[in-house]
Order: sequence, then C-alpha cells, then structure tokens
Amino acid sequence: MNSDCVGQAGYKLNSPGGWALIAVLGLVVACYAAGLSGPFLFDDSSNLTNNSQLEIDGGVLDQWRTAAYSIDSGPLRRPVSLATFAINRVVGGELSSYQIKATNLALHLICGVLVYYLALGLLAHIHPAKAEQSWVGYAALAAAAVWLLHPLHVSTVLYSVQRMAQLS
Repeated sequence: MNSDCVGQAGYKLNSPGGWALIAVLGLVVACYAAGLSGPFLFDDSSNLTNNSQLEIDGGVLDQWRTAAYSIDSGPLRRPVSLATFAINRVVGGELSSYQIKATNLALHLICGVLVYYLALGLLAHIHPAKAEQSWVGYAALAAAAVWLLHPLHVSTVLYSVQRMAQLS
C-alpha cells in the first residue's frame, strides 16, 4: 500500500473510518464495563490468587521466571500469560479482579484494532484499484466491529484466567 491512499481509505485515525473505529472501541468498553468489577471465578483462584509464586516485587529476574512457570497447565505451561499476570501484580501491588479484567479488555481492544488493519490490508490487496474508496475502510470497520462485539469473546475478557486463550 502506498501512502497516497492512506487518508482516503480510512487508514488514519483522523479520517471518518478512524473516528468510527474509535467509536466502536468506545462501544466495546461500554459493553464490558459492567463486568469488570466481577469477582474471580472457577480456576482463577487456583491459577492466580492462590498462586504464591505470582507474589513478586519485580526486582529479581529469577522471580519473573518462577512466576512465568508457576503452573503445570498445558504442555508449555503458559509462561507468557503468567508473566502478564505477574506484571499486573507488580504494577498494581496486588492481583485484583478489576485490574486483570481491565488488562484483558485492553488486550481485546488492541486485537480489535489489529483485526481492523488486517481487514483493511486484505481488502486493499484484493481490490487494489478500489483501495482508495471509503467503503474499504468501512468494510474493515465492520469486520473489526463484529469481531470486537461478538459474544464469544465475553469469556476471554471477563473470565480472568482466560487471558491465556486471549493471548494465543
């Protein structure tokens, strides 16, 4: 994609497509806001609150390794997601369900923006002659909106330990 069509096809946030994307992201936050204050559920306790290896201060590198490999779930033990929970612990001083779910929501929003740009790139590649038309940006916006607001993602955002699925 060349930079000539960037503003016209909705690639920039100051374009109509960009403002619409920001509006969709705001709608997603509004939809999830009520669930952010919910408690830990099911295996959140065994993986997070009862996991003493996540209680680190962040100053020692070995603490990060220990926290990242602190559960035996899955063949690889999910070190990336556990490291992000350790980051939540270090930044917030504790593991609160609100903080973890807010981080999950932020990750969901980032993924939604990536879906928007992926759809935008694919549509511009499939129809290069029409890449400068505004419908390309709005079609990408529709794809991102469907992905962001699909009910399937409620559990990965509001069920704390499901960050493991979200990050995959």
